[in-house]
Amino acid sequence: MNKMWMGTELFNGCYGNLYSQNDVDSIISYADEIGVDKIDTAECYDVENIIGNSLKNTKNKFKVATKFGHETHRGNKISSFSLNSVKKQLEKSLKSLQVDHIDLYYFHSGSNLEFQNDEVWGYLKYMQVSGFIGALGLSLKHDLVINEDYYQINLAKDYGISVVQTVLNKYSQDSLKYVIPYCKDNNIKVLGRMPLAKGLLTGKYDSKHIFNDHDIRSKSEKLFAFLMALVIS
Repeated sequence: MNKMWMGTELFNGCYGNLYSQNDVDSIISYADEIGVDKIDTAECYDVENIIGNSLKNTKNKFKVATKFGHETHRGNKISSFSLNSVKKQLEKSLKSLQVDHIDLYYFHSGSNLEFQNDEVWGYLKYMQVSGFIGALGLSLKHDLVINEDYYQINLAKDYGISVVQTVLNKYSQDSLKYVIPYCKDNNIKVLGRMPLAKGLLTGKYDSKHIFNDHDIRSKSEKLFAFLMALVIS
């Protein structure tokens, strides 16, 4: 069984290339051909509609994961973890993805205060029992992992979380110190995100590369430092 999930953030053009409906249709069709049957997206990627349009022609071949915790207003992403907002986000995701069931639903890169919300987790548990959600997940904000703040991971099982998504690649291995061993010891599945470090481990870039203005990587000093580290190594 293929354990890979296909990431979809890039479909919104954030890495400098715009994707049409035909482009996404072709990518998802190819994923089906090679046996990748899991799609990971998020409430704030602004691509759930285009993915939903593709999925309606795939006869339920794909498992779908999406996330909650953000709303977009006038092009700006804001954190939004209140019960009423999460309800709206879930309803919107189901409608946009054109599905009646989300296989994996993640808490998305929130703070500890936003995480500790019994009302929200109680509602999500009810939606699980009602059949609208499969598993509950935690997509960890990487700054927490870097700062060795393990509050959320230590409470994961208390909230019924069975899957943790955390940054893991050749140059970002902070999760190996505690997060992944903890999950292994507590029977929590782990999915490594950014395995190619937003494309920087593909071998296509060096420290002289200039990302276009529409590419989020052009605005990150951390990514530039990362490229320099690749050159030095």
